[in-house]
Amino acid sequence: MLKFISVVGFFAFVVTLFPANANDPLIIPDTDEGVPGAGPLRRTDWFRGVWHKRRSSWLGEKSVTQKNSVAFLGDSITQGWGDNFNGAFGKLRVANRGISGDTSRGLLLRIKKDVLDLNPKAVVIMIGANDLAEKANGETVFGNVKLIIQAIKKHDIKTPIILCETFPCAPDAYRPVNEIRKINALYEKTWKDDPTVTIAKTYSLFAGKDGASLPKYMPDRVHPNLEGYNLWASVMRPLFSKLKLGDSYPDALAWIQFDRYDKQAVLYNGFYMYYADRKDPLEFSIEIPPDSSHKIAFQWVAKLGSTRSMLVELNGKEMVVSNAARGNGNQAFFWKILNVSDFGISEIEKDKNYQLKVHYPDDAVDDAVIAGFRLINNESQLQRKKLKRTRSNVNFISPGRMSDSEQNSFRIDKAESKSRVKNDWVGKKKLAFKEINKDKFLSAAVRFGDTVIKHGTDNYGVKKTPMFVRFLHRKLLKSPASLCYQPPSLGGPSHPVEQTQFDRSQNLLRTLAGLSQATGDSRYANAAAEAVTYMFEEYATLGSGLVIFGNHMTIDLYNDCSYSDGRSGDIFELGSIFPFYEFMYSVSPDKTEKFVKGCWEAFVRDWDTMHYNRHASFHKNVDFAKTWERPLLPVKDLPEKIEVLGFLGVGLDLAMGGYFLGCLQDSSKPREWANRYYNVLSYHRDPKTNIWPMLLYTPSIRRNLEIYREVFPEANVTEPRVIISSWIHSMPAFFLGALASIELGKIYKHEEEAVDLHNRIDDWIMGYLKVAYDGETNTLRSIILDGTDVTDHIFEKGKTLHGWGSREGDSFAAQIPSAGFFTAIAKAYRLANDENRKFYWRYLRNLFRGADFGDIGEGPNSLPKFNYKKITFEPAHIFSLVDIYRVHKNPEVLKFIEHLGTKLIELRQDPESGLFSRNPDYKDSYRTNKIHKESWEGMTIRERMRKEFDYDRPKVVALDVVEPLALLAIYACRTQQFEKIPRWHCGGQWGSDGSGHVINGDFERWFDVEKLKVYYEKNRLMLRQKGFEVGEGWFPRK
Repeated sequence: MLKFISVVGFFAFVVTLFPANANDPLIIPDTDEGVPGAGPLRRTDWFRGVWHKRRSSWLGEKSVTQKNSVAFLGDSITQGWGDNFNGAFGKLRVANRGISGDTSRGLLLRIKKDVLDLNPKAVVIMIGANDLAEKANGETVFGNVKLIIQAIKKHDIKTPIILCETFPCAPDAYRPVNEIRKINALYEKTWKDDPTVTIAKTYSLFAGKDGASLPKYMPDRVHPNLEGYNLWASVMRPLFSKLKLGDSYPDALAWIQFDRYDKQAVLYNGFYMYYADRKDPLEFSIEIPPDSSHKIAFQWVAKLGSTRSMLVELNGKEMVVSNAARGNGNQAFFWKILNVSDFGISEIEKDKNYQLKVHYPDDAVDDAVIAGFRLINNESQLQRKKLKRTRSNVNFISPGRMSDSEQNSFRIDKAESKSRVKNDWVGKKKLAFKEINKDKFLSAAVRFGDTVIKHGTDNYGVKKTPMFVRFLHRKLLKSPASLCYQPPSLGGPSHPVEQTQFDRSQNLLRTLAGLSQATGDSRYANAAAEAVTYMFEEYATLGSGLVIFGNHMTIDLYNDCSYSDGRSGDIFELGSIFPFYEFMYSVSPDKTEKFVKGCWEAFVRDWDTMHYNRHASFHKNVDFAKTWERPLLPVKDLPEKIEVLGFLGVGLDLAMGGYFLGCLQDSSKPREWANRYYNVLSYHRDPKTNIWPMLLYTPSIRRNLEIYREVFPEANVTEPRVIISSWIHSMPAFFLGALASIELGKIYKHEEEAVDLHNRIDDWIMGYLKVAYDGETNTLRSIILDGTDVTDHIFEKGKTLHGWGSREGDSFAAQIPSAGFFTAIAKAYRLANDENRKFYWRYLRNLFRGADFGDIGEGPNSLPKFNYKKITFEPAHIFSLVDIYRVHKNPEVLKFIEHLGTKLIELRQDPESGLFSRNPDYKDSYRTNKIHKESWEGMTIRERMRKEFDYDRPKVVALDVVEPLALLAIYACRTQQFEKIPRWHCGGQWGSDGSGHVINGDFERWFDVEKLKVYYEKNRLMLRQKGFEVGEGWFPRK
């Protein structure tokens, strides 16, 4: 019996099995005569044997089954991966054409029969180590590879070629580092711009600082170990995807990725997850026979600042698993991998399966948060990010999956919805094109609307949706892409994507609904309804009824998912947003009711004190039948201090939602709860001025407000009692939000029950005007609620406020009233009784004169004298004049409104697309301080744009702007159809101005590739620190 044979002896034995034959195409020629290329071609007996045996094995069935595969061509490094590549490329058809000991000339010699005859889908080349071992230089390897690539192109010019950089080797002269680097440099120089050749950056994967291979991945300094091959595969898979070669990601044996249809799942950073701290454990059955080679990998979130733990029970045996926070110093998704052998599984148990439970350990610091798990036998099975389906071979026992009927509750009856929208929002008479064009204001708004419904919806990912983008390039009519705040470590996208935010589309929805009302053309309202429907169906949380909403959330249109801004989780936020409830209710009464109730349930922490926080969670499971059934207690004996930031804008949003729902449903209970909030707010008003606080309750002193306490000891300074600096510009939205309830009460015949509330709102607005408005300078002062004027207070060294922009040696600037402020006072005037109208008129007259609009007259019956010369105005100024015109129908007021509308079109509307942008000479009047000027203050749009770009006005513009709403209001006045005037409450949200416009260099830069390249290079380190690496997807897609 043959017990031992040397390597040389073995290959000599192999050669005898395959005797040389001059006509055999599989043998190595005895001489170089007629052999293409240059450099070494090995002819030792052992190599002849390997060469013949490997090549012979590819004949017959393999030559058929491996047709149209991705062919890997190389030496022992390639051969060592195995014929099936250890499953590294999933179901992608791949062929291993590596031969141990081969050189680049050997590859060239066998390229046709071994590779090209397969008609490969693509060819992967990695070669060079053996050439260098045979004393060839880098130029020789490069020359042969060049001939190989020429041969592939000659066979089929379209065949993708992936050229892997030559791997590093040992730090010695046998395979010199400088020669390897030379080969790779020649690759880069020659093929970096070749569309059919992709250079795989494989050298740096395995090279240390000295340029030699890392023993961690190459123990013998030449050949990768399993970890090394996995690393190589991780580079190849994205290239295969980019080249559209097929799915190369291997599937796990079993998996579950939680989704919105799993009971009690919570939304966290755009992913559905479970916290381990549960009353009952998570319980699963994995329908795979246990095997000691298996591993179970939990997709884990390590949150900031705490060690998180869970108790894993697998087939009856328990283990506590813990992990500290990780990832950019904050938090990150990662795989926590456990060997099933650690749970006592030592063999294959064919007739059994896995029973898995996840509990919470008694002594844990904090609970684990998991998004799913995978059962694997190879860690490459964790590389697939997007699963084809959310579960495979896993039965979710507890809390389990929603039933079909529960899942269907997400859906909206489209036919019924469309009928309601048509009845509520589409004018009874459809105007002909000529009729629309007769009115320049209506036709301008229609031109805007036509562009929005044609080019403003989501066509950026694989899935096309009816969602509206936030921005469009007014010439290219494409949305810019930008980076998400959520980094890749938290599951965010690794490159810029097109984004949107539903809360910042409310004025756009009002515009589209208004267009259908005015024209009788249903297209606009239907487009808006489809967007709202999609939000309710795809981005609502069943347990709370809340949709993805607020400043801290964004929707990625490219990948069709949502993200938070990378804070502690998904944050739901209101705050002077004032959603378009009337329209949402037409789309789905049920969903809108749940959304409003969900807002109240998520925000309100105590229904007696009505205290709430500025942020809420999506996670609450709401009993919608009980929301308004709580006892309405008398408003008395309320505390002054509660440690929560209950900002006024949030409360007004809640109250408006409750009041709107009560009117739309003709139900008194939600209106009563809205009124109770106003009663609690009035309870905390200043007794001297009747001004409502900026927060419902007083938290511990913040923002260095002790400074004001020292200087103004009698004013009882707390954060809720200051209206200073930028907070002054929040007041118009607050006024408009409160007045919206009064207006809706009038429309729905609930005027009588709202008389007391209306009086309190008027007292609040009038009290503020009395102490904050300076008629002589036409400015609004920074005040304490009791009327104390703090505008002129000079901040001493070391005694500035936090968060309001104060500067040492300076004081706050008095603020010029915004256009929204005009609108708020004019709406208060229109809704007021006769006595209060006299008060408001005096202030309106001062406001218009102070802004150089002219004189509206001593009284409503006076003849106004408007300034038709060049003036600075905003769309919201038009709304204020519209409210005055609705009361008195003065033709001079309408004439001036039409003048402003004409100027609005001339100055801001793009004549081709109909989109609106700021005119170049516009200058924001906002100043934080009297002396110190911030870099952006006082600049015209032209000056801001010219700092980087060679044009005067933005090319990328927002869609959620106020201009088309103002034009529709003018049309309604001209046709005396006041019921069709869109109800506008607020212009723009965070990051936009009062008319909804945003000027953002990143958006402008997106469409200029050269500027993008410069910007990325300049900011590469900053991007890298945030977890981003510039590469694929960082430039506009064709």
